[in-house]
Amino acid sequence: MRKVFYIAVISFIFFECLKRYLVMNLPGSLKIANIDFAMNLQHYRRYIELFFGLLIVYSAWFVFKEKNKTIPSILILLAVIFFGLTNYYFIADSLFLQPKLLIFESAEKNKVPEKSMVIGITYNGYSKAYPTTFVLYHHQIIDSIGDKKIMITYCGLCRTGRVFEPFVDGVYTSFRLVGVHHSNAVFEDDKTKSWWSQETGKCIAGPQKGKYLPEYMSYSMTLKTWLSLYPTSTVMQADPSFAKRYTKGDYYKVSPENSITQSFHGNWNKNTFVLGFSKGNDALAIQWNHLLADQLIQARLGDKAFVLALSSDNESFVAFENPLNKKATLNNDTLFIQDIPYALNGKSYHEHIADLKPISVYREFWFSWQHAHPSTKKCSP
Repeated sequence: MRKVFYIAVISFIFFECLKRYLVMNLPGSLKIANIDFAMNLQHYRRYIELFFGLLIVYSAWFVFKEKNKTIPSILILLAVIFFGLTNYYFIADSLFLQPKLLIFESAEKNKVPEKSMVIGITYNGYSKAYPTTFVLYHHQIIDSIGDKKIMITYCGLCRTGRVFEPFVDGVYTSFRLVGVHHSNAVFEDDKTKSWWSQETGKCIAGPQKGKYLPEYMSYSMTLKTWLSLYPTSTVMQADPSFAKRYTKGDYYKVSPENSITQSFHGNWNKNTFVLGFSKGNDALAIQWNHLLADQLIQARLGDKAFVLALSSDNESFVAFENPLNKKATLNNDTLFIQDIPYALNGKSYHEHIADLKPISVYREFWFSWQHAHPSTKKCSP
């Protein structure tokens, strides 16, 4: 019975470590691609823990009748410690809590530094800015703009933000952070317990597998540039409960370094920053340093031509469709397409000329974009 006890306790500890290891960014865990297995371990963990727990209690009844109780006692203590750590401490939604207060201020009352990077959104005349250092800690923020529910997300491991509408099959759904998969945040919905990728909004495991969350158009800009384009925008302020934790977010260096000295010719290492576009089965990646060097890039994605422009702050970037593939230039944060001027939010400076249609573009690490879009093409300078 002693052997049964040891096997049960060691198996219990191994299981507790394994279930957490598979959803954390730890050495070797990223090479394990079976996300369904990791999800099932999480969903059925109580049954597995109960099985080993009963086995431990039953065998311990005999083991603790013997004289040598030291080693069994140590193993029991370790089992309790690992159970507590993996169920109540080392879990994603306990490490990264949701905001207790959502505080927004106008540009006049804003306390967030203007050099901060923000995720910006607009809807029916409303506009909001979410500092990435805040979203980085929370990983997701549930909010609304006008009458539209939105879910603002940011993954610090791959350095990319997305905004989704939190609806699955048209039903409003809550999500919780459960861990990472290939260094990208994974959320679980509260209805079907399916797992969703932050990078794509795609369900990667569970009953909803293969479906996508509706994505909402967002922009990555400095707060200063955002407010220059949307002066009536409100700005998310720091939740006082997490002020110190937001500061720790600087460790991730949310904004890529503004260095154009690094050669981008053929340099596609995993931590290279890229700007990614996708449309259907087509995807394209442009190196960040390519845009830093040229300020403006014209390219094609599938049958669509587009223009990618960088603001004079060397951080804010936008992309628009260029249906007729006309020549584009950039001067003092004004975009010209065949000599017709546009602001960097796509607004035409001429009333009789239509605004440009924005397209989604994301800045992130190359390894993240490539994993989510394995057939992506590389745009060379």
